[in-house]
Amino acid sequence: MNENNLPIENWSQEGREEYIEKNRLIVELVIQEALENLREDITSKAFGSQEEAVTKIIELFVSPIFSLECVLYKNIKLFTQLKFWVNFKTAGNVATYSNVIKYQNRWRYLINVLPLMLLSIG
Repeated sequence: MNENNLPIENWSQEGREEYIEKNRLIVELVIQEALENLREDITSKAFGSQEEAVTKIIELFVSPIFSLECVLYKNIKLFTQLKFWVNFKTAGNVATYSNVIKYQNRWRYLINVLPLMLLSIG
């Protein structure tokens, strides 16, 4: 898989809900992996806990108030952009500065390995 896989093609609320329904496990794993690179105090201030962060980011994505204006990625990589999600959730009231470590190639590894993991389970 590459970053163009799992594109988000239908940006309507219904389309985003269908995307999550179809790709929930992958989205949750991508968010969890991204959260490993976010300072715990930022996660706590913005979401309460890592478990709540996963749920809340998905809820924000499918909510009617979701804004496409600041979205940099139109695929699964959107869920690795924790600075975006923290700012969106808190209206910029929780500072992230450089505390969000960029994924570099870690998200690519996860996206490439995850389908193989899912195939071995099924």
